[in-house]
Amino acid sequence: MIYDGPGGSSGDGGVPITAARRDALAAAFKQPYDHARIKAAGLEFDEAGFCAPCGCFYCSTHWHVDDIGAGTCPQGHFKSIDPHWSPE
Repeated sequence: MIYDGPGGSSGDGGVPITAARRDALAAAFKQPYDHARIKAAGLEFDEAGFCAPCGCFYCSTHWHVDDIGAGTCPQGHFKSIDPHWSPE
């Protein structure tokens, strides 16, 4: 699997994944989109651009991300892609 997008990449060679991980990733992108399935797939930090309040994915062009990894979707919903950030 090769990932290159918001929040990083898996490098040029990609990384091997198990059949279970493959199935979880496939389930994450089936409609209707479900935040629990997306979380279960282990889509780290940016959740592949998913905005839970909107219930849809946005590409990196439409997410407004600042230089510290905080962003808003086109509707203004906040998301952090910083793994150490917490609202508490």
